[in-house]
Amino acid sequence: MKFLRRLPFFLLPFCASSLAIPAHAQSAQWPSAQTQKWNFLEDEAEPQFNLTWTQKSAASGKFSVAFDYKDAKNFYALDFVPGSVSLRSVLNGNTTTLAKAPLKFAPNTAFVLKRRPWAMELIAGKNVVFTAFDATLNEGQIGSLASGGWNWSDVRVQPVE
Repeated sequence: MKFLRRLPFFLLPFCASSLAIPAHAQSAQWPSAQTQKWNFLEDEAEPQFNLTWTQKSAASGKFSVAFDYKDAKNFYALDFVPGSVSLRSVLNGNTTTLAKAPLKFAPNTAFVLKRRPWAMELIAGKNVVFTAFDATLNEGQIGSLASGGWNWSDVRVQPVE
């Protein structure tokens, strides 16, 4: 941030706004929330649940899983792109990356998303990919959004007590 002090004052707003979104988040962004066409499951998420699925990855495109979805401006999403996965929150329309990790996809990888009151944990196969903490949203719809040949199957929502 020291370099910002050396810039002329009239350039600071442009630099600060470009620093607000990390480069990895910019490359994996979806269209605006209003244009997204989520495919929702029939089941709504309880405050605590395990979501399990088998995922087919692709060499290009993206796959996203939304959960605790209230509306287009309030939800959590796992975003899968070739070579990585990230977790973001969208609260009042503002997107924040909560976790990101590199991920090598094996054919038909089994995933588990464990949602607890303060925690979200993603497991691929038998390995924990990441754990993140946020308790702003605690129930809502679950859905997916895919492009480039990505898809999921054997999707199951298991409430946890």
